Formats: sequence, C-alpha cells, structure tokens
Amino acid sequence: MTSVQPVVGPAEDLFLRLGPSRRWYVMAIALWVGAFVLLFAYGYGEKTRLDDAAAGFARADQGGELEFRVAAGQGGTWAFWLETEPGTERLPLVQTMLDQGEPRPVLVTVTDERGTEVPVEPGTAFEHRTATDTGWREGWAVGEAELSPGAYRLTLPEYDDWSDGGDSLAGLAAAPAPAGQPLWPLAAAAGGALLGLLTALVTVRRRTRATERAAAGQ
Repeated sequence: MTSVQPVVGPAEDLFLRLGPSRRWYVMAIALWVGAFVLLFAYGYGEKTRLDDAAAGFARADQGGELEFRVAAGQGGTWAFWLETEPGTERLPLVQTMLDQGEPRPVLVTVTDERGTEVPVEPGTAFEHRTATDTGWREGWAVGEAELSPGAYRLTLPEYDDWSDGGDSLAGLAAAPAPAGQPLWPLAAAAGGALLGLLTALVTVRRRTRATERAAAGQ
C-alpha cells in the first residue's frame, strides 16, 4: 500500500522554519506606543490640572507682601510661589534662583496675626503657568510651611532688588501644597514598555533558534 505523505503548504512550512510570527513584533511596538501615549496623557493631564488650580491661588501682584487666611479645614502644609509675567525680561536675581534647581532656597518669610515668624522650609511644589484676572503668571515654589487656621502675612524681603520697581516681578502666591500625584499611570506605562521589550526579545530569540535549526536540517 502506498503511504500518503502530509502536504505542508508554503505558509506553514515558512512558519515552522522561522518560528513565531512577525505579528509579535507588531504587538511589542503597540505596547511601546501605548506606554508612551499613557505617559504623555498622564503628564499633560496633571500639568493642566495643576495650572488650572493655580488660577485660584491667593496672590498679590505687587509690593512684595501678601496677606492671606488659612480657613478651617485648610490647615497643613502650605506652599509659596514667586510669580513673574511670561515674556518679561528676568532680573539676574530671579534667573540665578531658577538656575539653582530644586529645592530652591527659602526666599520668603511668613508671620502670623501676632507677628510671630513661622518656620519656612525649602519649596518643592510644582511650577505653574496660569491665566489670572490681571494676566498670565508663571510661578516657582520658594518655600513651604506648616500652617494652622488663621491670618498670615507672606513677605519677600528686599522686594525692590527682585522686582526692579515692579517691571519684572509680578508678585507672590500662596495655597495649600498639592496632594501627591497618583503613581499607577507611571507603573502601568513602565509595565507596558517592559512587556513590549520582553515580547520583542523572546520573539527574536525563538525565530533565531528556529532559523538555526532549519539551517542545520533539523
């Protein structure tokens, strides 16, 4: 009796010789792209949210002093910002502060309604760019303090040296320090990128071994 040999088509033979489909490369690229899109969307969304929140800060546009009140339920860490008008030429003192990086040195003093000075720590809060009733403002954190409900005065010493008479410096702003950002989008983006890398590496390895076996006649 004549035996019947199974017929293997060109596509199946090619797959057997070369290992996993190249579609796995497409999946790896899709995972990388997805991780990048998630990271970009997260960063853009957080920046937009914080800039929008900055529009509601207590602020003084001129004079180097800001009087503000911590309402009941707002006690805790407060942050203080030095604000300038976008597009204006920055004074050397302001540029030197920005060049120092973070955390920046404490540049402001805070006193309560009895005139007692409150300890201020270096500022680590976010930078912002926001529209206010008096125009656009860019802000840089210059201090943080633990405040309980009550009235306070925020002061920038030697204001004239910083503001050049008000031409370059817009003023000061104060608000509760922002809550910590959620980390799950960063973890998800890192996980997606790592999974994409592993998918690509495993596919390359298996296709290489399949090709080597085919070349050896196995």
